[in-house]
Amino acid sequence: MKRLLMLFRGTPASTAEQAVGQDRAIAYRLQQRFERHIDPMRVEGFQFYVHHRVVSIYGTVHSRLDRDLLVSMVRDVPGVIATESHIQIIRLATPVRQVAQGKPRTAMPA
Repeated sequence: MKRLLMLFRGTPASTAEQAVGQDRAIAYRLQQRFERHIDPMRVEGFQFYVHHRVVSIYGTVHSRLDRDLLVSMVRDVPGVIATESHIQIIRLATPVRQVAQGKPRTAMPA
């Protein structure tokens, strides 16, 4: 019996347990980072999931730049080995422009 106790005491955590611990640490770092740095007016429905150090990102932004910045912030978190972006870009209505005659018109979508 003593021998069995000694064997189990020195047993390191399984690979699965280590992966779960790493994923939780990454999720915590992401949560902390986004609570401080994400403007809720620029990102809607933001969610992320971590599995084996790969982060899947979901949400809606208004430009490619916002999407790229969000993905870059995730990639910069220590421990992240890859990202899967499921971020949708929904463009805001374009502002009114002036034409040569001075009459306002809305810009055509690109």
